Amino acid sequence: MSGCRTRGPLPTSPPIVRPMWPIWRHAATPPTASWRRPSMPANATYDYAIIRVVPYIDRGEFINAGVVLFCRTKRFLAAAIDLDE
Repeated sequence: MSGCRTRGPLPTSPPIVRPMWPIWRHAATPPTASWRRPSMPANATYDYAIIRVVPYIDRGEFINAGVVLFCRTKRFLAAAIDLDE
């Protein structure tokens, strides 16, 4: 065997192994904060009415001028009116 040297086995480093106790410790304890989305309140139905201004009935013209919003379960009633001049 010319030009080739034989060596002994290559030195190997010990395998990197993480201890299992940190993993098991986290698996055994319940989470302090929920990872899920916060629960949503129950749905409520709203009724609405559109307020229209009708300048000329015979032409069939109208302008949406506002809205009234009502929800019985939330005890909510509101109106918004806006006209451009």
